[in-house]
Amino acid sequence: MMNGKQMEQCKKENKKEKEQRELSFPNLEPKYIPAKKAVSILAVIQLMLASSHFIENTVLLHQNYHDFYDGEGR
Repeated sequence: MMNGKQMEQCKKENKKEKEQRELSFPNLEPKYIPAKKAVSILAVIQLMLASSHFIENTVLLHQNYHDFYDGEGR
């Protein structure tokens, strides 16, 4: 088992290693931004809504086209 002196030495070494890692690999953006996840979810929902509106409008235009030109007797 480690005594108090060895524990302190290990903590110091771990702290030095951590500082070295942080200095050698600078992190340009924060580790975690909760807003990113919310924005991603909202973007997916918006894309789904846009797709459904596009399909709905395409079907409606198709129906209107046939209703108009079938009445012309072509």
